[in-house]
Amino acid sequence: MRRRTKIRGRLLFVLQGLLLPVLSLVPLWCYGMDGVSQVALLAALVGYALLLLHRPLPRKWWLLLLAAVLSCLITLTQYRGSGVVASFFVVLFGCLCFNNRYVDSRTFGWAHGIMCVGLAVFLATCDTSILYSAHLYTLMGGVLNANLYGILAAGCFLHGAVWLRAVGGRNARWIRWLLIVALGVWCGGMVWASGCRSALLMLVFWAMIMVLKRRPFSPLAHRRIVALTLGIGLLVTVLYVAWFGQTDYSTQVNMVVGGKGVFSGRQIVWGSAWDKILHSGSLMFGTGSAVNLDGVSADGTASAHNTMLSWLHTLGVVPTLIMLFWFGRMHLRVQTRAGRAAQAALLASMVITFWESFYAECTLAMPFLIFMMQDAVPEGGG
Repeated sequence: MRRRTKIRGRLLFVLQGLLLPVLSLVPLWCYGMDGVSQVALLAALVGYALLLLHRPLPRKWWLLLLAAVLSCLITLTQYRGSGVVASFFVVLFGCLCFNNRYVDSRTFGWAHGIMCVGLAVFLATCDTSILYSAHLYTLMGGVLNANLYGILAAGCFLHGAVWLRAVGGRNARWIRWLLIVALGVWCGGMVWASGCRSALLMLVFWAMIMVLKRRPFSPLAHRRIVALTLGIGLLVTVLYVAWFGQTDYSTQVNMVVGGKGVFSGRQIVWGSAWDKILHSGSLMFGTGSAVNLDGVSADGTASAHNTMLSWLHTLGVVPTLIMLFWFGRMHLRVQTRAGRAAQAALLASMVITFWESFYAECTLAMPFLIFMMQDAVPEGGG
């Protein structure tokens, strides 16, 4: 019996600590190579499904999962979108797995370490000579948006900070903090060069939590804060669209930060996305395709810059509501607690979930999905 348990523990470590983080980086490294990205996406979907089957959900959750499957099947049969459906279920299965599983400290450290190193190498090999023209080239020849570059740089820092805080003993604490500061300077420089304010907000929010909160949140408090963060993001999205829906989307608001209008950009993009959702005639089951905003493509983007709006456009009402319900829901019964760095990283990424198409695009969803793993990490390291 002990031997079986040990073998099973090793297999879970390989799957969660090694394989899933590597698969999360493949679509990014092969940015622009759709065939390779889809294979990695399907492999990750199988990996999360195996974790889900290893520790099954309560029966009542299977009904919601079945509703999401049926709704997505209707989308596939009426329209198309096998890729976006697979990406959706990777995020959905990841939420269910990481919020219902006990993750040991070794698996936790390896997962974040692989993500940090993989993102660092990817960012370091990008051709940034034309970064200020709002795009750059990856090592594999893909064209990367500067905004995405900044978000990935912030993600690299958060993964690195969580990793460094999770490894080593108390005697090496000052060394870990020096490494975190050095990594922050490097990643912060890339964020600043990209001009991505969402990424800058992530870093500032993480630093604020680390400075103001000297101890980790209790499990109950952390769950409530995550739910509150998602609720505020959803409320801001609804009020923003409703308020500016009464005005001309081309109206510019005279409040500029960092050379960009604070409200006018999201006003145009979110308003255009909402109009496309309403006029597509597919609010219930989506269109099966990613948002492509032709009206704002001249402004350097065709994305909805909002996870909820992207899901609504792609898959419709039912999967969107189910995902929002499960996204931040933590119903883990194990009495453990994550460290401050891990909790702050998850909250920092969720702060801008509704300001970017984070979890609606596999390139971003898979690297940031690993942050949900922290909910079940045993206390230690802080």
